[in-house]
Amino acid sequence: MDAAAAAQIVRDGEAVDRSCRAFGRRTVTQMKEAPHIIPIGLEYYQRTHRMITSRSK
Repeated sequence: MDAAAAAQIVRDGEAVDRSCRAFGRRTVTQMKEAPHIIPIGLEYYQRTHRMITSRSK
């Protein structure tokens, strides 16, 4: 793999991480506004968090 391809992979990974964090923020906001979705929201939030943390190891 050349340096340009490696740099693109890093940029793509950072974009995915930003999207996952944004999804987590939106999920928390929706749970605040509609408490009845908290169980589902927590499940989605936990899955998103696991994806983010598994990528950084």
